[in-house]
Amino acid sequence: MSSKDQAALFSNGAFIWLGNERLQLVMDEDQSFSFPKGTGSYVLEVDLQTNRGSAQYVGNIVIQ
Repeated sequence: MSSKDQAALFSNGAFIWLGNERLQLVMDEDQSFSFPKGTGSYVLEVDLQTNRGSAQYVGNIVIQ
C-alpha cells in the first residue's frame, strides 16, 4: 500500500463517561491512552477524523 493510499489522521479524541460526566483521556504521541485506575463501569468514546471521513467507537468498560 502506498503512503497516498493510507488515511491521514487529522484529529481525534478519547473520552471516558462516568454517569453524566465526560472526561477527556490524555493521548500520547503514538495515540495511546490509559484507563482510569478507579473501579466502576465506564463508557469509552473514541472519535477519529481522517482525510477519508470520520469514525466513532463506543464501548462499555468495567474496571474491577
